[in-house]
Amino acid sequence: MVRVVFDTNIFVSAFIQPRSPPGRLLARLIQRDGFELVLSTPILDEVARALRYPKVRRRIRLDDDDLDLRVAMLGILSTMVSVSRRTVAGVSRDPDDDAILAAAVEGCAEYIVTGDHDLLAIGDYQGIRIVTPRAFLQRLAP
Repeated sequence: MVRVVFDTNIFVSAFIQPRSPPGRLLARLIQRDGFELVLSTPILDEVARALRYPKVRRRIRLDDDDLDLRVAMLGILSTMVSVSRRTVAGVSRDPDDDAILAAAVEGCAEYIVTGDHDLLAIGDYQGIRIVTPRAFLQRLAP
């Protein structure tokens, strides 16, 4: 099965717009349809924080308990890996993206799915393809 890391923006977009490409990817994750999600604690923590930003929270139609439960489920549905900041450093223009790259390296992922232009500009890192949600959905299509 294909191993993939989602950037935080994919989760946020999926929660805000469930019918969007990120939302469709999240639905496929829940159905265990076509890929295995790799996450690290820093990514999961960042997702939980990002979903609580006031401008994001206003756009999600879930109460706090449901939101917390869904974030916890992401950890359960994923393969969790340990990462070190030393695994990847200074690859992206945005140092926060190193956590995404490190999880992909440690988790032997084949893809990183993101909407982040800094990550997309890298294109490929140590054999890991960095693609948009739409491109990854096309890759999953039968």
